[in-house]
Amino acid sequence: MKELSYKERFLRSLRLESVDRVPMPAFCTHPLVELMEQTALSAPDIHYKRDDMVKFALAAYEILGLEGVRLPTDGAFEAEAIGCPIDIGAMDRNPSIANHPFKLDDIRIPNDFLSKERIPIYLEAVKTVKRQVGDDIPVTAHFQGPLTMASQMIGAETFLFGLTDKEKEIKALLDIVTGICIKMGNALNEAGADILQLPDGMATSEIISPQMFEEFVQPCFQKILRSIPCPVVLHICGNTTPILPLLKEMGAAGFSFDVKVSVSDAKKILGAKMSLIGNISTQETLLHGNKDDVHRECLAAIRSGINVLAPSCGFAPHTPLENIKEMINTAKGTSGR
Repeated sequence: MKELSYKERFLRSLRLESVDRVPMPAFCTHPLVELMEQTALSAPDIHYKRDDMVKFALAAYEILGLEGVRLPTDGAFEAEAIGCPIDIGAMDRNPSIANHPFKLDDIRIPNDFLSKERIPIYLEAVKTVKRQVGDDIPVTAHFQGPLTMASQMIGAETFLFGLTDKEKEIKALLDIVTGICIKMGNALNEAGADILQLPDGMATSEIISPQMFEEFVQPCFQKILRSIPCPVVLHICGNTTPILPLLKEMGAAGFSFDVKVSVSDAKKILGAKMSLIGNISTQETLLHGNKDDVHRECLAAIRSGINVLAPSCGFAPHTPLENIKEMINTAKGTSGR
């Protein structure tokens, strides 16, 4: 097979078609302090200034060598735009929700949230990146998942208790945030994103049961995935093995999962239905390990059937760049190890 472009290799891997090798795209968040230092950029500017957001996204492709471009580097855009106060973060700490101002019995969302706070900057950054890299380089963007966004709005404790105590109100809230997800996903696709990531850490089996996932989460995901025309990859942290059978008919292009999930188990359950993305340990291996550790874990994932090589979650800010480069070299078969 001839050598594929980065974009074609990624898309073919998502479609479970034959490829020349496993891709290593820019897929998860990468607020890397070492990369900021090399580019004379800093946080929180990379989260709030369009030009800095664009430069940092391009640096991960041009300097670090990731096989694509990915933005943004935090998950608070939507919640901020609909009214949640934000802690803007620091050099090694992403923007986050400062508090949860919404009440479960009084949810009011601005219809024009796509024009508020940082969302216009984010959408313009996606457009700018797409113009600069052209059509052979995949542009990936993300929008926050419905359970996580609902928890950002009313607080995780209120949300989780509501799953049993106030089911009607929780389902109404999830219907609202599902609509936000659909609008955000389509706006990103229209801005130029080729592939979208839908992360939802609150949907993990470590927080809610498979029965709750099926009742509360699955309908939201299915509606979102039916409503967005480009490939959308689910990402859920933690141990998601109990819900793998529920993901099979979801309609996602792929599933990005944690190191706590066995690649071979995921392959047995999802392999014919969904591309598998991951699942190199962000903490033990990428942050605290060395290049030999990275190489061994990447090879094991590839041999077990991973379709797209990626970290198990977003890169930690102090992850050594040499460890990420070893991931890329292992995917390319040029590691020398």
